[in-house]
Amino acid sequence: MKQKIMLFFISSIFFSVLIILGAMKPFNKFSLEINLGLLFGFLSGLLFTLIILYIEWSYLREAGLNKAGISVINSIEFEATGNKEEVFALCLESIRSVKKSEIGLLNQDKGIITVNVGVNWRTWGDLIQFDIKEVSDQKCNVIITSRPAMGTALIDFGKNLENIIKLTNDLKVKTQINVKNNICNIT
Repeated sequence: MKQKIMLFFISSIFFSVLIILGAMKPFNKFSLEINLGLLFGFLSGLLFTLIILYIEWSYLREAGLNKAGISVINSIEFEATGNKEEVFALCLESIRSVKKSEIGLLNQDKGIITVNVGVNWRTWGDLIQFDIKEVSDQKCNVIITSRPAMGTALIDFGKNLENIIKLTNDLKVKTQINVKNNICNIT
């Protein structure tokens, strides 16, 4: 909800400034232009926000994604069966399930994999991070986080949630996982 209010607020200010600057004439009832600019900016921002929210809603409904878990930053924590090297290799293989993904950082000793996902129509790219910690000889704790590459992104149309779902589903096929902390509300 906070991201929707921010989207509305930013777009309203943007459109208000554009309308005021476009309507400005030197020394000609400037206060009327400001009032009209603010009113039309507010209405334009509201219209813009409603259009974006409708596009997001229709895409998420079509994709069957859980609306309750929608956020631009998504994360899941689970326990995977296997030693650290095996789980690390499985996580590395699962990256192929996300289109336009490239490995950014690979540190097997610390158990960190960072993946850069290319630009698409929903985001300006994503950053995916795997954090793998060994719990016992045959169990590892894995945290997968997906976020937009641009820190200022307010809406991603479920792209980062989709990344988490693809990676988790791919890992479920390869090893047994037990979800510990499901921030995304995925099944």
